[in-house]
Amino acid sequence: MEARIARRRLVRAYMQRTPILVRTEALRIERRRFPDRRQRETRMLSRWTFFGGRREAGRREGENANVFVDRYGQGTFLLATAIVLLNALDAFFTLLFLGLGGEELNPVALRLLEMGPMVFLGVKTLGIGLCTMYLVIVSKYRGVIWGFLSVVAIYSALLAWHLYLYSHI
Repeated sequence: MEARIARRRLVRAYMQRTPILVRTEALRIERRRFPDRRQRETRMLSRWTFFGGRREAGRREGENANVFVDRYGQGTFLLATAIVLLNALDAFFTLLFLGLGGEELNPVALRLLEMGPMVFLGVKTLGIGLCTMYLVIVSKYRGVIWGFLSVVAIYSALLAWHLYLYSHI
């Protein structure tokens, strides 16, 4: 009993002489076997990004913007799917019109078409797919939703133009 009282007096005397920061650091006991992963920023790509993601928002309450997550919402999925489908329709109509005697105005696409239609389709699909994947990964950052909507709007206008041309064949 007296040992307990003596220990309390000793701790009280120590607490009065040391600053609060030193006291809290001294009382903190590290029980982790590995370094604390929270000391570094979250990586853009990890094993959880594609397989079994766990996080839909930031770690802390109210942390919803400018964070990397590994689970994405339905809206992000729908926008990404729309971009990929509109890209496929654009490629289809491009090849259709070129087969009917049309001209390609995009110099990059023209160069790819000179290498062959399969090269054109492969590069166009892979390029837009990778860009869309990047937009999905950074979808929680400020302004990215406007990027998604802009790409969908541009591809929708392009599809409307293709449909207009197709109706006048």
